[in-house]
Amino acid sequence: MRLLNLSQTRIFSFSSEAWLLPSVSVLIPLLLLLGDAPACHGLSDVRLSSTEYNVTVTFTPNPAALSYSVEFRLKKGFYISDFPFVAPFNTSELSQTYSQVLPGHVYVIEIFENGTAPDYKVFQQDKATVPLRPENVTVISRGNNFLSIEWASLEDLVYDKHEISYVRENGSLRVIETTSNLTYNITGLGAGYSYDIYVVALTLDVRSQRSQRL
Repeated sequence: MRLLNLSQTRIFSFSSEAWLLPSVSVLIPLLLLLGDAPACHGLSDVRLSSTEYNVTVTFTPNPAALSYSVEFRLKKGFYISDFPFVAPFNTSELSQTYSQVLPGHVYVIEIFENGTAPDYKVFQQDKATVPLRPENVTVISRGNNFLSIEWASLEDLVYDKHEISYVRENGSLRVIETTSNLTYNITGLGAGYSYDIYVVALTLDVRSQRSQRL
């Protein structure tokens, strides 16, 4: 029979309590890491504005934050660009204009506070640029009580919808909301009357300038 030499054998004791307690060598670095994690300071008063070819982001930074960055991308997810914002403690307002955008498109604007791990998102909002106004509104067919019209979209851009406004002599203004199509058949018109007709393009309810009068 072989005798067990206890002087050369290490005996390990396992218990449920032992499994739950981390070792000191693991616990100390974890506490140090948590203690060094920077806090997010946020921001306030974010304002977005746009034209046909520009999007401007303006906001009031938090003086405790080191800096911010702003990311622009198309709503469908295509990455565009980002801009670093350095926020000095004496700066009350930051503003940045991004000019490489397309008319009548929807962009996602995200603002991150730099210096956190990872950078902390403090703002996100969709913003549409202003559509180009419809051009070359013309009548393609007519009858006693209808007019079929068409118009052109510059740069072949496609918008969410259009709005057609028309008014006859001494009459009240009527407005019709249509689709993204570039034609429409206006019915219910009075025979023998002349009408002023305008077309407006819309994206996310951001309106273009109205077309020239037909």
